[in-house]
Amino acid sequence: MENGSFNLALRTLKSITIEILTEGTDTLRQNLKRGQGIAPALISKGSLIHLFMLLALWSVCAFAFALEPVSLQLKWKHAFQFAGFYAAKEQGYYKSAELNVEIREVFAKTNITEEVLSGRATYGVSDSALVYARLEGKPIVALAALFQHSPIALMTLKSSGISKPEHLRGKRVMRFDYTQTTSLVATLASRGVSSDEFSNIPHSFNIDDLIQGNTDAYEVYTTDQPHQLTMLGIKYNLIDPMDYGFDFYGDILFTSSEEISQHPERTSRISKSIIERLDIRL
Repeated sequence: MENGSFNLALRTLKSITIEILTEGTDTLRQNLKRGQGIAPALISKGSLIHLFMLLALWSVCAFAFALEPVSLQLKWKHAFQFAGFYAAKEQGYYKSAELNVEIREVFAKTNITEEVLSGRATYGVSDSALVYARLEGKPIVALAALFQHSPIALMTLKSSGISKPEHLRGKRVMRFDYTQTTSLVATLASRGVSSDEFSNIPHSFNIDDLIQGNTDAYEVYTTDQPHQLTMLGIKYNLIDPMDYGFDFYGDILFTSSEEISQHPERTSRISKSIIERLDIRL
């Protein structure tokens, strides 16, 4: 509902409510004087008509307050790095923007860009892989760079002796689709390592696969899995793109060109809600 109509409905609702309450109070006072009790005051002259009008207006306002359902596709499993998104939901930032936001974690075969372009998700969180997608002609638009640095890296066990990109040749590497981890692709390419020189294993999101030797290298977020191994007393190596000069953006909020074209105001509302909450958290 447009703001003008909504405000008019609220003003009318307020006026009628006051009128009913005033009339009911006056009638109640008169009935009590006559000893008729409270009940007759509830059905005083004109109140039923006003009551129906009141109920109708409440229905209009309920419609106005209905939250628009949208979905936000994350780039990883639910984790601390997305705390700002969860806090915005729990603390009513989305609700204040008249949005009902469903936050979805990623799964092994989830292609974040395609989720948004297909309409299965309204908005997404990706990284500099969006540049690659845009170069392919995909109609996506970045709304905000939320993390200035990408936390993506490859982790290996210290005992494996694998500590450089060159050491990955002939090994098993558990990672996402290369189009979603451009910083790692750039790192490997800079060291002359091609993805066909090692075995690519679909990501399981289970760090035990690295610990138990089901893979030699495991794609991680430096904000999460390294801490897990530290807590277990397991030593590890990190092949971090930042150590090789590839400091790409981390989490980037994005959507489709179609969403911006058809719902520019909604796009603005969710962007502001997320950025405002992240500013407070940081």
